Amino acid sequence: MFDFSPSLTLPWDIAQRARDKLLEPVSFRRTRLSPEMELAAAPWKTTHQIQRIQNASKSLTKPLRFVVLGDSGPARFWFGRLLWPTPNVYERLLNKVQNNLSDTPFDFSVHVGDQLTVGKLKEYKRLLQILSDRVTWPYLTVIGNHERSAPHAGGNNKLYRSVFGDPDYTFDHGGVRFVVLDTSLGKLNPDQLKWLDQVLRTDQRKIVFTHEPPDVFKQWTRFLCFKGGGFRDGSDEFVELMAKHRVDRVYMGHVHHFGFMEWKGVRYVLSGSSGSPLYPLPARGEKKFFNYILVEITSNSIQETVYKLDDSFFTLLSFLSSLQTRMPSRVTVNIQD
Repeated sequence: MFDFSPSLTLPWDIAQRARDKLLEPVSFRRTRLSPEMELAAAPWKTTHQIQRIQNASKSLTKPLRFVVLGDSGPARFWFGRLLWPTPNVYERLLNKVQNNLSDTPFDFSVHVGDQLTVGKLKEYKRLLQILSDRVTWPYLTVIGNHERSAPHAGGNNKLYRSVFGDPDYTFDHGGVRFVVLDTSLGKLNPDQLKWLDQVLRTDQRKIVFTHEPPDVFKQWTRFLCFKGGGFRDGSDEFVELMAKHRVDRVYMGHVHHFGFMEWKGVRYVLSGSSGSPLYPLPARGEKKFFNYILVEITSNSIQETVYKLDDSFFTLLSFLSSLQTRMPSRVTVNIQD
């Protein structure tokens, strides 16, 4: 529970936020990187990764495949790392993704946020080294609250912008519009909602990635007194926009659980954990395991296969086809192993 409750503002978070405001002018949207860090970050810029994707010829008659990676940063505090250790889980999972690439080629991956513990330079350096050592495919990112300078008190996203680029972006590939949306502050502002409404105006299929689930899905975002599992401001407007534009999928992280939900014709998928702690609470129906998701889009279907760290896997399609009754318009589906 420690890592997804922005409502618990800690003293050191407040101090960090005050320091950020005092030492860095608001007008600066990025942190100046050293020449060495600039060189390390250059291959992983979002613009460069999108160019790699779009440079690869894509036939609309062949399946489009991509991988969704969930939260992968270790627990923030020492006691969390002691109680729920996750040594090298993300590195091991990336190795499995690489093996999958050899067996079933895919076009790119998207990490839905929280690759770090807290957004410090040394953690970005370590992440870039991991990517350089293990990732050979186009790798896109979503900013999570732990990529910010103060994960539970807002902070800023300047270092993320310097390393990867703008946190809100979109691109087209294989007849699909992909949209990445920044909810790392626990909200969507009116400008973001306006932009989202505009970029979703397309006849192509539409896939959205964001870090936090909308707070309107309270079974995912609230537990007893903890109310920090999803973004609140703009939550209702967000789900209405998804329904209005008939978005095909919304992939999210933040909660460290796997699950999915149908709401007004849109499927929302919690990505699970790709290395972040599997906290024992909240003990709800969503499954907890280390995994990644392989998504395959054909002319008439979208299929997800969930690959676990223990080498087992299952498909959402096969599970849904086993249901004997029609799903209601809003339902959380609990995966049974």
